[in-house]
Amino acid sequence: MKRISKKISKNSVYKIQTKHDKAILIGLILVLLGLISLYVVLISQSSARSSYANELVDIANQDKNPIFKIEKIILHSSADAIDNSDNQDLKDLSVCQYTDIAIYINNTSTIKELTNENTIQSLTIDQISLENSSNRGKRNLNYKLPYNFGKFRLLTENSSGKIDFNILRNNQDYESNSYAGPTFCTDCSVPITLGYVNQDIIEHYSVKGDSNQISFNGKILENANIPLADLETTIKFRINITSNAGKKYSYYVHTSIPLKGQTTGIYSGYVMSINQNPGSFFEVE
Repeated sequence: MKRISKKISKNSVYKIQTKHDKAILIGLILVLLGLISLYVVLISQSSARSSYANELVDIANQDKNPIFKIEKIILHSSADAIDNSDNQDLKDLSVCQYTDIAIYINNTSTIKELTNENTIQSLTIDQISLENSSNRGKRNLNYKLPYNFGKFRLLTENSSGKIDFNILRNNQDYESNSYAGPTFCTDCSVPITLGYVNQDIIEHYSVKGDSNQISFNGKILENANIPLADLETTIKFRINITSNAGKKYSYYVHTSIPLKGQTTGIYSGYVMSINQNPGSFFEVE
């Protein structure tokens, strides 16, 4: 068999070599771009971590000498019922559970005298969340008149998910205010009072037998066979304040409604809990 040989020209070798060099160059460029992108990502992450760490340090420093801090949170839980029967004969009751919340702000732990730095210009509550694994009832959180604390009252539905407070600044404001709407004092001399109501947990509940045996408090929950697990609710919201110096502060409240105490529970009528010194407000931009 005759061998066929083909002579490769120098130009062909040069073209092949050129293509090979271009491929290597493109590969190196892609690798370099990848390394640059990775470097940028790492620098961004490092910067973000550093920024976050600095924020934590700032918050920690504020915690050492907070202008505003939560002195205590008092919660009072009980229950009641609304009689919808025509003859008020307790044959058509809507059973409700409620928890009242009083939040006391300490503004003189760092600055003893009242100044623009530790008095309130504005106060709002937002990011309200009512977490409950049961779908029983209609839950609502809103402002409650301070002199109704511990008493069952239906509340205006909070459809906006926000509570804006009117700030009383002087004696004239105190004397002319009816406290009908959300109200707070610039010197933090009164607590923030809120109410949580779970309405219509059971509708059309009828009292059987002697109506004198019914109690319009937490005992009605047991009488109506409402398990505590259906009532367990976690309340979350953010308190935002602006001082008269123009600085802004926030505090996140995260609490469960009390249903059991050390010696008693809501089935006994009512239950209270007091959380002392839960935390401090942190300054925000």
